Amino acid sequence: LGRIKSLARMCKSKPGVFRPVTERVLKQGVDTAGYFNVGLYKDDKKTRRTVHTLIAITFIGPKPPGMETMHNDGVKTNNNANNFSYGTHAQNIKDAKRHGSWAHGETSGWGKLQEKDILPIRSQYANRETSVATLAHKYYVSRSCIYHVVLRNSWKHIA
Repeated sequence: LGRIKSLARMCKSKPGVFRPVTERVLKQGVDTAGYFNVGLYKDDKKTRRTVHTLIAITFIGPKPPGMETMHNDGVKTNNNANNFSYGTHAQNIKDAKRHGSWAHGETSGWGKLQEKDILPIRSQYANRETSVATLAHKYYVSRSCIYHVVLRNSWKHIA
């Protein structure tokens, strides 16, 4: 399931020389977010596309503008055609939270801060014990990162 096949075609091997290429199942890789993807070529340019997006387009139809492909069961590697639906980004996040697959805070893989750092940062800022620049230097992050923490634009799940 979730296999993507290339079609038989003629491919340019040298200027003015074409050779036949037989159809085959494409080798899949895994991107940094944990989704399977394949390399597709057009006019000698390679692009990577996620398998779930290609399958959804094939079996559901074109993705409407502003919509995302959602895994109904929350399992990124389940690329069965009946496991997909389209929804907004907000719906996708809500769905991921429901499945327990929403990465936030330390589980996101992108954050430099840890949950244990958030309350002390907010407290020190609120009590005017130190400056944003000092906090940023202490935790090896940018000043804008500290502002996002203290204004609760990020790490919203920490009281």
